[in-house]
Amino acid sequence: MATHMRPLYLMAEVEGIMVNKVMVDTGVAVNVITTRTMGLRGIPRSMIQTTSLTVKNFNGQVSRTLGLLFLRVKVGPVSRPTPNSTLKPELSLAGPFPRKIYR
Repeated sequence: MATHMRPLYLMAEVEGIMVNKVMVDTGVAVNVITTRTMGLRGIPRSMIQTTSLTVKNFNGQVSRTLGLLFLRVKVGPVSRPTPNSTLKPELSLAGPFPRKIYR
């Protein structure tokens, strides 16, 4: 059997907006969205629920998130709210965090 080494992408609807490539990563511990992406998608910052959550990037740097943002994600017939940790763009650029919503 051949080993599968390519990422899996799906089309999903996020808060009513179709996203052509949502990366599926079953090993991820946290979903990340930047405030820049929120602004591009028209998602108000008032939707962020303040938390004291911190995340560590691949370089080991720790960043405090702005909080959690619950976004309704629909894939096929399944729709559910999905928690996303919200970061400022400059924090996500300090390490290799993705610039898109993924689940």
